[in-house]
Amino acid sequence: MADWPRVLGLALTGQDLGPGGGEQSAAEVVDWLANHGWDAERLDEHRRGRQLAERPWPHQVPGDWVDSWARYGALLAEVRRVAGLTGLHATVHEGPRVLGPAERRLMADKPPHHL
Repeated sequence: MADWPRVLGLALTGQDLGPGGGEQSAAEVVDWLANHGWDAERLDEHRRGRQLAERPWPHQVPGDWVDSWARYGALLAEVRRVAGLTGLHATVHEGPRVLGPAERRLMADKPPHHL
């Protein structure tokens, strides 16, 4: 049986954080990571750094650490959801909105009462 906290810790941090105790829920894995110095904020900073450097994240894990890739994928998705690491953060747009061709065409096709 895979040591899921250890596997997911490596995937999310890039570091082997040591034995994690086997089967745990996503919330327990998130707590385990926080107890090892990787709270949600630090995980998010690490993820952003990897993305900005155009490096893969989550990190690759050794195949012999995982006994079920389906279970790995499900647990990884759940841990990411619990830790708030789903998707990218929205960026703030500054300056005027740039309209695309379809939007410019719609704006030009105003009803007469808008003239």
